[in-house]
Amino acid sequence: AVAAVTRYSLLELARRRFVAVFLVLGLAIAGLLEWIPSVILDSPVRGEDRTALILMLLGGVGPPSRSPLTAFSPTTVIGVSAFAISMVIINHDLDSGAIVSILAKPISRGGYALGKALAAAALVFAIAAFIALCVCGLIGANGQNFAGLVFTYFLATAGNLLVLVLLVMLLTVYLNNVVAAVIAFVVAQVIGLLAPLHMAVLGGDITGTFWVRAIDVAYAIEPIRLTSAIGHEAIAQALRIGMISPQGDPYASLPPTSGPSDVVIWALYVVGLFGLLTFALRRKQI
Repeated sequence: AVAAVTRYSLLELARRRFVAVFLVLGLAIAGLLEWIPSVILDSPVRGEDRTALILMLLGGVGPPSRSPLTAFSPTTVIGVSAFAISMVIINHDLDSGAIVSILAKPISRGGYALGKALAAAALVFAIAAFIALCVCGLIGANGQNFAGLVFTYFLATAGNLLVLVLLVMLLTVYLNNVVAAVIAFVVAQVIGLLAPLHMAVLGGDITGTFWVRAIDVAYAIEPIRLTSAIGHEAIAQALRIGMISPQGDPYASLPPTSGPSDVVIWALYVVGLFGLLTFALRRKQI
C-alpha cells in the first residue's frame, strides 16, 4: 500500500512536468559552471584552475565577483524544486479530494504519510544526483575526478532540504501551500542566522538576558546541517596551484565536515518531522 502511494505520487508529479523543468534548469545552471570561472577571472580558465574554481563556488568559498552569474547555483535549483514538490504532494490530494478515495482503500494515514514522504525524498535526491552527475562531467572534462566529493556534497544538500520538505508537507495539511512554503523559507533563513548570533552571544556582543536565552535555546534545538568536505578540498586545490594565498588560516571560516553522529542527529529530526506529519494527518478531518 505504501509503495502504491509512492508510485501514484511520482506519476502525479511527473504529469505536472515541473520535475522535467527543474532537471533542464539544473543542466543549464550546471553548464554555467563551464563559463563562470572565466567570468570571475576575466580571462580563459582551463584544467586545474577551472576545477578549483568550480569546487570553490560549490563549497561557498569562491573568490568575490561582481558578475550576476555567480548568484546562480545548482543547489538553488534543488532548493526550489524541493519547495515546489513539498507544496503540492499532499496539498493536491486535499484540494482535489483525492485523499478520500485513497484512504478508502486498505491503507492507514501513517502509510499514506510514509508513501508521500518517500516520493518527495526520492525526487529531491534524484534531482540532486542528476545535477551532481552533470557537474562531475564538467570536472571530468578538465581531466580530473572528484565524483565522490561532488556526490557527497549534493547528497548533503538534498538531506538538508529534506528537513524543509517535511516541514512544508506538515504545514500544508492545515495551511495554504504558498503560506506553508513562505513560513518554511523564513524558518530556513532564521536557522541560517542562528550560528552567527550564537557567536555574537559567546563574544559578548549580545548581552540582554532574554535574547541570550532565546538564542541559546534556538541554537540548541535547530536542525543540524549536514556539511561535506568540498569547501576544504576546494581550498586545498586552490592553495596547491597558487590561486589563493596561504597566509593566515584559509580554512578558519569553514564548518567541520559532518560525521556519523551528525547524520544520526539529522535522521532523528527527519523521523521527528515525519511523526508530526503522521499525527497531523490522523487528526485532520477529511
